[in-house]
Amino acid sequence: MKKIIISGLATMAIGVAVLIGCSKKSTDVQSAALTTSENTTSATKNARLATLDLSSENGGGGLSCNCTPPKVSCSANCILSICCVCYNPATEYADCQCFFGFAYCRVVRSATARAETGTSSPKITIYNRRMQLLFRLLKSKYKAAEGLYTAYDACKGKSARVNYTESYIADNTSYETFINKYKAFVNSLTETQRETLQKEINSLK
Repeated sequence: MKKIIISGLATMAIGVAVLIGCSKKSTDVQSAALTTSENTTSATKNARLATLDLSSENGGGGLSCNCTPPKVSCSANCILSICCVCYNPATEYADCQCFFGFAYCRVVRSATARAETGTSSPKITIYNRRMQLLFRLLKSKYKAAEGLYTAYDACKGKSARVNYTESYIADNTSYETFINKYKAFVNSLTETQRETLQKEINSLK
């Protein structure tokens, strides 16, 4: 009788152990599934963030333009502004660069290219908060001409009521006028002044 009881208890113990083991495996599987789900969600979020245009909220230029083939994107990501433009490598070349903090993008058609509908216009976003910091510096230390500030104000176009912290889409024609005036101002500085200005611009946050 004792042997039968002991045997029955042993069988019950084995059954409980099996149930615990199955429960643990089920919990592990569920945990693994949750981890996989979290990783997938995180990866999806990161993928979405990676494809976002930095200025997609206000429609300006970003690190790349969404170009229709065969056109590709050329871009410049600078301290005070960013720009991008679409161009056809077979018939055009693009010039995208930073000049003392400002992004500049343009497209030029090659001399041998056949006439097309026209080159694409760049998309430009200006960081207005950093611009205000730059202007404080220019006014206090470099005594830049008033025309430079007037030209900058024109860049706002329909965004005339921009506050201190916003980024905004620049009006292309006005931005080009401003950049030309800004280049003239920078070129009027001594070499030492230009080196100092570049360091000060790089420190703007």
